Amino acid sequence: MTDADEIIRRAVAELQEAGSDADPAFVDRMVRKLLVFNEVGLPALEADAEHQERRIEVWEVLVPHMAAGCSTWPEVWAALDDADRSRLTEICGSDSFEEVALLLDLGNRGNAEK
Repeated sequence: MTDADEIIRRAVAELQEAGSDADPAFVDRMVRKLLVFNEVGLPALEADAEHQERRIEVWEVLVPHMAAGCSTWPEVWAALDDADRSRLTEICGSDSFEEVALLLDLGNRGNAEK
């Protein structure tokens, strides 16, 4: 019996003990999906959430310069002060335009010309 089979067996037994009329086959399918999600989906989802949080942090550095009138990437980049560059280094590991563009996926849209 695999670990997954044991987890499913226990889940079905617990439901039956609790008086649930849940179909054991349904419980089996749902637990198997959850196990697959936890093995494959959850780490990917967590990594994606972390990536999205970092993207938001970068935008929080760049947007004030855009709001102040910078309308091109060279203008935004020229407007960055030492504190902005330091923050970008914290977020991206570098303050290079290329690293920031990679994190923001700008290259995929063809608008990352520096």
